[in-house]
Amino acid sequence: QPVDALTLGLTYRPRHEFNATGTVNVEFPVALEELTSITDEGANLNLTIPDIFRFGARWAFISGGEEVADIEFNVVYEMWSLLEAFTIGFDGEVDVSIEDGTRTLNDVVIPKGLDDTMSIRFGGDVHVTDALDLRTGVFMEGAVGNFFDQGSIRPGFANLDFLPLHRIGVSIGASYGIGEHWDIDIGYLHIFSPNYVEEDGQVPIIFPIWICEDPPASSQAACDARETDPRHAINNGTYNVSYDLFSLGFTYATN
Repeated sequence: QPVDALTLGLTYRPRHEFNATGTVNVEFPVALEELTSITDEGANLNLTIPDIFRFGARWAFISGGEEVADIEFNVVYEMWSLLEAFTIGFDGEVDVSIEDGTRTLNDVVIPKGLDDTMSIRFGGDVHVTDALDLRTGVFMEGAVGNFFDQGSIRPGFANLDFLPLHRIGVSIGASYGIGEHWDIDIGYLHIFSPNYVEEDGQVPIIFPIWICEDPPASSQAACDARETDPRHAINNGTYNVSYDLFSLGFTYATN
C-alpha cells in the first residue's frame, strides 16, 4: 500500500498434480453379458492443475477521512496449456470367454487442446449510506496471444465437459448492514460466450473395450489391415453458452 488510496496485490499458485482413483462400471450389450467381463474394475485419472498468477490494484476514494468508493483492476494468467488431455487408465482387461485369453482395455484419452488464458477484470464499490454499499464489475477471458477471438480452447477441441470458450461476465451486488454486527451480501453474475461453430472437430469417438478402437476388428491383424481410422469426430456443431450465478451471504462481526 504505497499511499493510503492505493493497494497492490500479487499472488502465485504453483501447478500441482491431481490423482484420482475409483472404479469403472461397464454395461455390455445383452448378447455379451454372459460372455464378457472386466478382470479388475480399478481406474485412475491423473491431471496437472496449472500455475495461476494474479495481480490486482485498488484505488479508494476518500472524503473527510472516510472511504466513499473504490475501483479495482485485476489480471489473472492461467497456464492451461499444461493440460493436454484427460487420460483415464484402467487396471483390468476385458475377459471374452469365446476368445483365448483377455483383451487390453485401452486408456480413454480425451484431447483438450488448451492454451494459456488471461482474464481482465474491472469493478468498483460505492458507499451509498452508512448501511448500504453497491458494487458492479465486468470481466473478459481469452487466450493469451489471441485474446479477443479465442477462449482457452483451440479450434477443433470444443467440448461440453466444462466451458473453455471465450467468456464475458457482468455482475452486480450489494451489502446491507443490519444493526451493529450483521451484514447481508447479495450478488448476481451473468457469464456468456459468443456463439461458436466447430467445423473441424478433433475429439474422436472412443471405443475403449475394442482392439485399436475398432468395434468390427476381432484381432490386431484385422486392425492393422484397415486403411482408414474407424473413429470420427463427435464435437462438431454450434456451441451457445451462458449461465448465471446468484450468491447470498451473511457476515457477523464483533467489535
